[in-house]
Amino acid sequence: MIEIFDKAKCCGCTACANVCPRGAIKMIEDEEGFKYPYIDKKKCIKCELCDGVCPMKDAKCKSSNNSTIYACQTKNEEIRSKSTSGGSFYVLASEIVKNNGIVYAATYDDDNMEVIHKGARYIPDLEKMCGSKYVQSNLSYSFKEIKQIISKGQLVLFVGTPCQVNGLINLIGNKGLEYLYTAELVCYGVPSPGIYKKWIDYIEKKYNNKIININFRDKKYGYFGTNVKIYFKDGKVLEDCRDAKIFLKTMFSHIGLRPSCYNCPFRNYTRKCDFTLGDFWEIGSYSKKLDDNKGTTKITIYTEKGKRLFESANKNSDFIAIDEDISIKEKNMKIPKSRNEFFIDAKKIDFEENMKKYFHVEKKDFIANNIKPLVIHIPGIKLVIKMLRLKSIKRNLSRKD
Repeated sequence: MIEIFDKAKCCGCTACANVCPRGAIKMIEDEEGFKYPYIDKKKCIKCELCDGVCPMKDAKCKSSNNSTIYACQTKNEEIRSKSTSGGSFYVLASEIVKNNGIVYAATYDDDNMEVIHKGARYIPDLEKMCGSKYVQSNLSYSFKEIKQIISKGQLVLFVGTPCQVNGLINLIGNKGLEYLYTAELVCYGVPSPGIYKKWIDYIEKKYNNKIININFRDKKYGYFGTNVKIYFKDGKVLEDCRDAKIFLKTMFSHIGLRPSCYNCPFRNYTRKCDFTLGDFWEIGSYSKKLDDNKGTTKITIYTEKGKRLFESANKNSDFIAIDEDISIKEKNMKIPKSRNEFFIDAKKIDFEENMKKYFHVEKKDFIANNIKPLVIHIPGIKLVIKMLRLKSIKRNLSRKD
């Protein structure tokens, strides 16, 4: 029977809740806005299936896979502009749907903008799944649905964080795995859905408008100068301001991440999935042609069936093979000293006051919010933004080392 005594040992993947034959496990939101499994002991039959599927208990760190790495861009410019990087998710997902399969990935709930996983059977639904959603998604009973689908011999592509992917694969086991394709996203850590909801409520009340979409990586300034863009029901757009960008500070400062993210066992471990998808920031070192500041996907392939899907799906993509090992190697993050206080204050004071307390307005925020929109049309400015972005990435990577 799975019991959570240390929240850092639970990633919230929902595998335990999905595998329980008696429905004894429910995912309940805690005071920080993260969901954890809680067991109705009256229903529990002590079958221990929940313990058997927990990915936190079998992640093997510091190992490597035989893998192939590609730099990819879809030739569909409209899709690439909507995608976080080069559009490889859409390319793979489209191939699955064309073969009567179903794609499970993060999207927005139309009613309240909650980030959820659900199945897509048609090409138009895939566009809503493009683009990063920087918050832990609500998986609900997706794993159980997927197991039922592949048991009938129907293809499924599941895209999620490494812990979500491993939880699903553990639940599926070996039976039917040939019908399941899985793609891990390069994961920085998952921010709190509770804080995300407070941000949504704050924006909607302040601007007296209903949010219908959020693009966390809009390419208005190009791939290297990304921008958060919030779309309202009446057609208005909010961007280039502190309100639009403030939620991301809870992620990149590390203060708002799930406890399990600070010592994540899924950094630098043996992959069970078919693919890893991420940004190819360093593309300029490998191809001048692909270095067009519109986004490139780094896709790592680990399995033969993954390679076959990639080759079949990418007939209308530009891609090059990367011969050297440039897989991402990361160390775990330190827990910010003020993290507990931040979440306590999130319950006591309103969202805006809490953000002002922990995230002061800096000079770079002022420049980004006020000057960048004015200078974007100056010749050569996008190249300058790109160089600054690359320097920032290299600086952050050196800090991790």
